Amino acid sequence: MSFRIRTFSLAIGLGLVGTVSAEVLTLQSAVEQSLAQHPRLAVEQFRSAAAQANVRHSSVGTKPELNLTVEDALGSGIYSSADSAQTTLSIAWVLEGGLLETRESTALSEQAVISSEIKAKRLDVAAETAARFMQALLLQQRSELVTAMVKQSGQTLDQIQRRVNIGQAANVDALRAKAQLAEARLLQDDIEHEIRVAYRELATTMGDPETGFQRVSGNLSQLGKPVKFEQLAQSVDSNPGLAILNNRKRLAESRLALTKAEARSRWKFSTGVRHYALEDDVAMVAGVTLPLGGERRNRNAIESAALQVQASAAETEAQRLELTTQLYKLHEQWLHALHVNESLQTDILPLLRQSLRETQRAYQRGQATYQMLNDVQSELLSAEGRLLDIQHRAHLNRIEIERLTGAPLNGLTP
Repeated sequence: MSFRIRTFSLAIGLGLVGTVSAEVLTLQSAVEQSLAQHPRLAVEQFRSAAAQANVRHSSVGTKPELNLTVEDALGSGIYSSADSAQTTLSIAWVLEGGLLETRESTALSEQAVISSEIKAKRLDVAAETAARFMQALLLQQRSELVTAMVKQSGQTLDQIQRRVNIGQAANVDALRAKAQLAEARLLQDDIEHEIRVAYRELATTMGDPETGFQRVSGNLSQLGKPVKFEQLAQSVDSNPGLAILNNRKRLAESRLALTKAEARSRWKFSTGVRHYALEDDVAMVAGVTLPLGGERRNRNAIESAALQVQASAAETEAQRLELTTQLYKLHEQWLHALHVNESLQTDILPLLRQSLRETQRAYQRGQATYQMLNDVQSELLSAEGRLLDIQHRAHLNRIEIERLTGAPLNGLTP
């Protein structure tokens, strides 16, 4: 599953796909820009290029050797000059056989490890960008909630002031309502500061030192449908971390094969021409060299490479078990967040809104105190804030699940 498809699935899940102005940022645009411009990913391009160069170099064999030897010259007696010298010009090469293929296979395994590490980092960057986007969206919707609270506090103050003016309420109620309105406006200012910081952090993840957008586009209430854990568990093998470990295991196997291949005795051949100065004759020369000892001299290196293979396999299985447990925990948290969201929207918030309307009418008739009205307003505001928090948490759980499985949830059915 490509990153473009994965980020598009995130956008679908949040209801973020659509035509927007350049001042409004969508999740899909944020993730795509971060994958294209994030500073950490720029480094990986050089690692990838270096790995490709190593693969090309691995197919280059040992260079042949050109030897020139002069014998029986510059000595004593008849050998005091070069007239009796024997000059040999020869070329030697190593018969490497399948060693070059083994080296290339090892280089390709190293390249696969680097490639899987780059994919994991890209997915981490995408998840980090999505999480920062969600934080900005949470603060943005919380700002809208506080703005509504400021408006409601102002309307409540007007109502109280009218009752105070006609002697139906004590002036202390008006003073408390004014203080409540001031607190709401102060909270509004605090959130505006937090939003600017969140926008800047999101822009940094996108590789932009400046914030080039005014808003983020989305709705936290779009949570999608729950998914069974058994379906998620089937995607654990797509985890980027496991892909890295699997490639490292294959690399360890390739290095073991390379160690064995290099330990084998390799024949070295040479051939050339010898010139005899005294007779002014030439003759062919040839030779072969076979190192002694073979694999027995490298048994420790071979044993070490074999143990590395076993260690890689054990680490992969341990990581798979840990990922499955972590995925189960995230899945339970995600399902709980969906349940709390449903309960708040279906049961709690409708009751609190009805309670607020009835308390407002009762206060206007003098059947309720300002304290009762203030308590109900605070309970409603707290529940609405909790709803935003639980929706935000559900999205973070979803992002982390997609990061662990390496696959979007949209393709799965409950």
